Amino acid sequence: MAIFDSQFDNPENMPQSIFEQTDIDDLFGQQFQKAQICVIGDIILDRYIFGTADRLSPEGPVPVLNIDREANRLGGAANTVANLAGLGLKPFIAGLTGDDDDALTLKTMLNNIVQDQKGLITDSNRPTIKKTRFLSNHTQLLRTDQEVIQTISVQHAQKILEYLDSILSKLDLIILSDYGKGIFNDDFASDFIQTARKNNIPVIVDPKGQKYESYSGATIITPNLKELSHALNIPKPQNDKEVIDAAQTLAKKIDVEAILVTRSQDGMSLVPKEKNSYGLDHPYHFKSKVVDVYDVSGAGDTVIATLGACMACGTILPEAVQISNVAAGLVVQKVGTATVQSSELKSSLTLDGGPLGKHI
Repeated sequence: MAIFDSQFDNPENMPQSIFEQTDIDDLFGQQFQKAQICVIGDIILDRYIFGTADRLSPEGPVPVLNIDREANRLGGAANTVANLAGLGLKPFIAGLTGDDDDALTLKTMLNNIVQDQKGLITDSNRPTIKKTRFLSNHTQLLRTDQEVIQTISVQHAQKILEYLDSILSKLDLIILSDYGKGIFNDDFASDFIQTARKNNIPVIVDPKGQKYESYSGATIITPNLKELSHALNIPKPQNDKEVIDAAQTLAKKIDVEAILVTRSQDGMSLVPKEKNSYGLDHPYHFKSKVVDVYDVSGAGDTVIATLGACMACGTILPEAVQISNVAAGLVVQKVGTATVQSSELKSSLTLDGGPLGKHI
């Protein structure tokens, strides 16, 4: 299966170096370490139970999993934070947890990789969101979800907004990680975006659902093809032209500067709202490369974290997407919710091996 990479179509009339303006050594050195990003969203604990299943239960036609080991990983918005930390940043985080042992587990895992935990608000009326996956030889047998999906209360929303206000002057960029678990209602997402716009802070949104109007005014949103089609209530786009047309329609409808469409085996498409939106004079398509894909869960978190980190450092948008594209190609080769480390991403970037992207 092909998911994301640094190979491109048709280099005609394009720059002969992938990175015309980005100093990779500087970016992966001091710039990432200085970048200040806050991730706001649905915080999830991902639990993995690994084992072998080579027989069926005598009690019924279900496999018996002999457990070898168990592991907890940061999921949802927390996985975006973990990806930022892997690149060398120390981000801020804001969202809801329950008043339970899983919240303590999450907070322990977040120690030393975030600026502080003051943005983690406890909601005793819901459990900490937890997804438990049972795997045998990298094959997922079952997933169980522990969650209560309900709209965030006015009181808890106000606490997160107050936290954002307290750190706003430090921020280079804000990421909204929407997993559809209730933290973002229409007004709440809009409040974040409008606050950021008033302070000239870019906002990237990993969207969910169909009510994209709540993301109005964001800088960039990153839907996949299914999400793009749901947002416009149209069939899934089948080719470059249909992707561009749909993305531009959505961008104009909800007033965002650009849309980055992730297209699985067909790569990514970066589509500006109109010419010269966010410095873009045309769409770009970033081709995928054939890799051994073990798990795509969390790949979107890697994309938005890498994109945000690069943008926070002033990287031009097509080059920021290119770096994110390479990062996604690395993370899907790992099992479970995973992150990309700064050293492996830097070593995977080809500094003189091809054009920036396909002009489409």
